[in-house]
Amino acid sequence: MAVPRILFINPAIREGAEPKHVPYGELLVATCAEEWFGAETALIDLNAMRSVLSQKQIDEELVAAVQDEDWDIIGIGGITTAYNSVRRSLK
Repeated sequence: MAVPRILFINPAIREGAEPKHVPYGELLVATCAEEWFGAETALIDLNAMRSVLSQKQIDEELVAAVQDEDWDIIGIGGITTAYNSVRRSLK
């Protein structure tokens, strides 16, 4: 059986405020996937990127991360304050 490859996306949270949220939930799920299923995981933190990149650059980084690898699963989620980022990412 092939090892599952999973990309986790941490959306931008509270885009009007400084990014200060650690993607703790995504990291916990990634760790469980690695330990329980032997999955290969990666995380792209859109929330952290917004402190150093423009929105256009973030979008380009996300597209590259998704297209550069053959992911079996791409996971994204978020709370209400991440809605715009999740919606933009799904496009």
